[in-house]
Amino acid sequence: MKILFITALIIAAVTSLVHAQEELRLSPSDINALTSVNAGAGTSGVSGIQTRTLKGDATKSGIYTIQLTIPANVRIQAHTHPDDRVATVISGTWYIGYGAKLTMKVRAADRGQLLHRAAQCRTFREDR
Repeated sequence: MKILFITALIIAAVTSLVHAQEELRLSPSDINALTSVNAGAGTSGVSGIQTRTLKGDATKSGIYTIQLTIPANVRIQAHTHPDDRVATVISGTWYIGYGAKLTMKVRAADRGQLLHRAAQCRTFREDR
């Protein structure tokens, strides 16, 4: 009986840890309090971009969420990422194009818009 009780406690503790990692709620104040770094993991590495890691680890495989702050007039040359990308524009307008060259058609993505890009899809960005 004692072993069963200890096993139940261990299972409860592990289950509690798993649920603690699955549940995350960050207010805008919580997000703003997180440390930002210059063009961190998961980004194109272009100077001027600020990155905050909201969940996970962009240097490892698996799901992660980052917040990018991209200043006006930044161009990001055509590039690919090894994984699918989903983005939501929080403020401003993000100009994004699909293809190998910046000269290809660029479309505006306004606040609230969701963007998806499949793994290995070549994209470029231009912010105005």
